Amino acid sequence: MFTSTLFAIVCAAMVSVHSMPQSQPPGPACPAGEQLYTVQMGDSCFTIGGQFGTSATNIIAVNQPAINSGCTNLTPGQMICVPASTGATGGTTGGATGGTTGGTTGV
Repeated sequence: MFTSTLFAIVCAAMVSVHSMPQSQPPGPACPAGEQLYTVQMGDSCFTIGGQFGTSATNIIAVNQPAINSGCTNLTPGQMICVPASTGATGGTTGGATGGTTGGTTGV
């Protein structure tokens, strides 16, 4: 009788533990202008930066110490802040021949 009662108690405890909702810890509170992003398998600071129009350097800067300076410690499911887009990527090239590429001109 003792064995069957103990077995029933253990089973009930196991059921109650497995039925509890598993919650993920909340992500960081991102400052205004940044958005929360959940790292996916295969992500790097460079790929995330490319998706959001910002640099890996900016992503590392706003997430230190959670992300190390080499961005080698990202893990799938990790929540990070992604800074706002750095804007246009236009610039000038030229030297002796002159010229501009990537910029916009007003009409």
